[in-house]
Amino acid sequence: MINGILWRWRTGAPWADIPERYGSHKTCCNRSVRWRRAGV
Repeated sequence: MINGILWRWRTGAPWADIPERYGSHKTCCNRSVRWRRAGV
């Protein structure tokens, strides 16, 4: 999942375009939003 988030940040692609090997794009998106709000 962390790799999925990093992949998305690196490429700037939409969340829905994250490769399946990184897990659900919804989970990656939600985790990223929570981390950003927490200041991680």
